[in-house]
Amino acid sequence: MAPQFQFGQVDFNKKPDDDLGDLEDQFQELFFEALKQKGIENYDRSVEALIKCIAIDNSQSVLYFELGKNYIQLKNFGAAEEALKTAVDKQQDNEWYLEALYSLYVQQNEQDKAIKALKQLVGYHPDYKEELVALYLSAKKYNEALKNADCKLSYKSSKNQSGKGIISDGVNIAKKLVKKAVKNKLNNVVDNSTNKLIICYTNFL
Repeated sequence: MAPQFQFGQVDFNKKPDDDLGDLEDQFQELFFEALKQKGIENYDRSVEALIKCIAIDNSQSVLYFELGKNYIQLKNFGAAEEALKTAVDKQQDNEWYLEALYSLYVQQNEQDKAIKALKQLVGYHPDYKEELVALYLSAKKYNEALKNADCKLSYKSSKNQSGKGIISDGVNIAKKLVKKAVKNKLNNVVDNSTNKLIICYTNFL
């Protein structure tokens, strides 16, 4: 679902009509100014305009989404997380918001938070499950990886660049598991979960 905004908290039907009309015009001008400034990479100014928009109407999820993207560009990752989480809270069925939050967690190597966000994304597209398995592997949560592995994983099905990186990490971990399994088989101590994970990832090796 694409980000949208509509006036909600500000009731433009209340009097005085002239003042409320001016407020609506101001909101729209500030919002488009924020988009323009982001487009020319003036992220600080874009943030300022968005904060002014929020002061007028803080019910619009897209404001927090855009705010989060600007904070990422400014490398203010804590503020970016808070803004994106607010966007998700205000519009929980918006895949774009959740994917942006997930990508931020991947970028910051916050695996537990990334896993939580990715588990929600699986509900939108089964293709995300591949990334979830690889992320569990990266976090050394092999039992969880096995529960979600369907042995039909495909690198090409990843939906974004962050996901491709996660899957690449999973492949590297799978290779290490193969080497470990080869060594351990000499002593007959390879567990069943490791064997199944190796089988699921053989198409990558």
